[in-house]
Amino acid sequence: MNTRRISLLTLLSLFACVSCQSVSVGPNQVGVIFKKFGGGVDTTEYLLAGNHLIGNSDRLILYDYVDLEESFLYEVAGPDSQSYTVELDVLYQLLPEKASLIEKYLGEGYQYFLIGEPFEALCEEFTLDLPMAEITPAVWEPLKDDLLKAIAFRDKWQALEIDEVKIRLLSSDEE
Repeated sequence: MNTRRISLLTLLSLFACVSCQSVSVGPNQVGVIFKKFGGGVDTTEYLLAGNHLIGNSDRLILYDYVDLEESFLYEVAGPDSQSYTVELDVLYQLLPEKASLIEKYLGEGYQYFLIGEPFEALCEEFTLDLPMAEITPAVWEPLKDDLLKAIAFRDKWQALEIDEVKIRLLSSDEE
């Protein structure tokens, strides 16, 4: 009987070792685990740089989280029959402990949902009544504050830390 317990324990230990895979998370990356047979994205755990063991049926999803930059271009029509091309550059960090929530609820393209869509809406609203001659760099300052508020409202997980926002007018074309 004692031999059976040892054999069973050995068999279970061997099975546990064989049923794992080694994964690597690079520097400035965070790993999120998708558990195929465990309810999807594991929101209780995240992996930082190094080698880790995860289940064979699990999948590792990697996110960069340090010194991230996103650029968005929008073309909006002003009241003076001109269209404006506006550029937004945002420097930000993704908090590693929140990456699993971003994966679970937003996934790939989270940047557009959290930053791009609010900017597009604000930009259209903001430039609706402004003729080209009145658009100067100083005019964008209130829009930056509104954008930060809109991002904070959408980012209910508080997963992003915004470091810098740059908004500028690239061009305008007579229609």
